[in-house]
Amino acid sequence: MIYTEDLTVGQLYSRLFIGAGRFDSFVGTPEKVAAEMEKWVTEEAADGFILQSPLYPRDLEDFVNHVVPILQERGLFRREYEGDTLRDHLGLQKPINRYTQARQSKLANK
Repeated sequence: MIYTEDLTVGQLYSRLFIGAGRFDSFVGTPEKVAAEMEKWVTEEAADGFILQSPLYPRDLEDFVNHVVPILQERGLFRREYEGDTLRDHLGLQKPINRYTQARQSKLANK
């Protein structure tokens, strides 16, 4: 495809690895990817991203090691979390269900 259609590496990547006609992929240096993500966030075009990469775990490691520090320097990516779970991070209480309710009742009756 590169030779017959004169595609750039970014165009080839988008064609092969981005599903269902999505054109909102960020391909490039860590600085370029971080800048594009920052643009989307500051322009309120996104409040989160889904990472897709064809070569796990290498590409994920590259993102974490090279892009995340840039986003952290710019104040766009947290350095610490409020807890160990998403529920903790969002400040949500654990819902009471019949199992936890029964356990709490047993503890209260002892």
